[in-house]
Amino acid sequence: MIWEIDGRRPGFHERCGGLALPQPYLQPPVDGSTLLPMQLMFRPSHGASPPDAETVRAMIRAMYAEKYHAMNGIPIEVLSALSERSRR
Repeated sequence: MIWEIDGRRPGFHERCGGLALPQPYLQPPVDGSTLLPMQLMFRPSHGASPPDAETVRAMIRAMYAEKYHAMNGIPIEVLSALSERSRR
């Protein structure tokens, strides 16, 4: 399971079994213009390891496409540019 938080309460999420992922993440501009820096949290299956950097980038691409493009209608070009930023 992966989710985004605004960074104010990582301790709460960690106490509930979440791990903060070190990769930088920007929430796409839901309002059409504002990018929000967020923290990605991940909860692995029991006994599993956290994902490697490439897997996290793949999860970010999936979130961008499946949620922000499909559900919020954010242009795929905007999301592709953000995805490229996560590679750095």
